[in-house]
Amino acid sequence: NGGDEDGHSATSSQKQSQPKSHTMQPNGFVFHESRCGSTLASNALAVMEPSQHRVYSEAMPTFKVLAKCEMNGNSCPKGTTVSLLRDVIYVMGRTNDQNEQRMFMKLQSISTKFIDLFLEAFPSTPWIFIYRNPVEVMMSQFTYGASNANCVRQFQNVPDDVKKILSNNGKTESTLSPEEKCAIHLGSLCKAGSKALSATHTGRAVNYEGLSKNLVSKVIPNHFGVPMTEDARERITI
Repeated sequence: NGGDEDGHSATSSQKQSQPKSHTMQPNGFVFHESRCGSTLASNALAVMEPSQHRVYSEAMPTFKVLAKCEMNGNSCPKGTTVSLLRDVIYVMGRTNDQNEQRMFMKLQSISTKFIDLFLEAFPSTPWIFIYRNPVEVMMSQFTYGASNANCVRQFQNVPDDVKKILSNNGKTESTLSPEEKCAIHLGSLCKAGSKALSATHTGRAVNYEGLSKNLVSKVIPNHFGVPMTEDARERITI
């Protein structure tokens, strides 16, 4: 009997010593045009409060949901993508670390095309769309050659209005140059971001120019609602 009591006591003690888990809801989404400072934004959110902030930078789980249900001709039943995004992000927000209090997510640039699905899944979560002079974005994209540029490789799901413009000018998707494909892809990202900004009150457009200063003085404290202490400011601006 003594052994049973000791075993029971040890088990109870182990349970009591295990940290309680909790789930962090997303405190902010970072959508972007690509090559426009989004990594600076995610790094700033991570370094300002390293123990309190969990920051995902272009993590694969949400991308795989989009790839399975929305890309390359794939489709899922109505509402499935939104439901899957909620489920996946719920799991990504689980933690046993009591210090972790906030979660932020920087998505892949192509995820901006599906920004409406993220906002349907999390309508109250603040978000930003980072943009930059499109010529500068294209020049950065073509650093290692046009054929290797993400904006060319991700050229897909051409909107009907763009197809109509191409047709009126005697062009098809197969006859487009890499530069034209890149321009159309980047244009579709900006169009999706602009449409979402007009449709919701939770978003904010953020220019690449002066991004670091804007993050510290406006975006993080006022839009994402995270207090900007002097220590956090110094960690971001070092």
